Amino acid sequence: MGSCVFGSVECFSSDDLRVLGMRFAKDSGMCNHVRYWLDRGLMVRGRIGALAQRFGSEGGIRAWEIMRLMQGAYLPVVEYGFEFVACDHTAIKRIDVHIRDCLHSLFRMEVCLANNMLHL
Repeated sequence: MGSCVFGSVECFSSDDLRVLGMRFAKDSGMCNHVRYWLDRGLMVRGRIGALAQRFGSEGGIRAWEIMRLMQGAYLPVVEYGFEFVACDHTAIKRIDVHIRDCLHSLFRMEVCLANNMLHL
């Protein structure tokens, strides 16, 4: 393993690439990155669902507010680093499935309608 010295600090080479807080391993590609952010997206989706359930009564949070929360909180988390995984078609499909599932879960809509909304 190679190393270099900057001033008094010795730096060693690594098998991982780190870009803007994202860590990519040479052997696993984008898989770990996508899995990490999809897991975070599930937590955000759960919090949005809890808000909708708690404040979903008359005069409370409705579909428009839920959609804005999804656009403002859920999608940025799930699609973080999307430009890095855009060439990996399996990663794109996994992200699509999670977004469709989120639409289905939060709005109780049919899967075919969630698919149509995703492609608008």
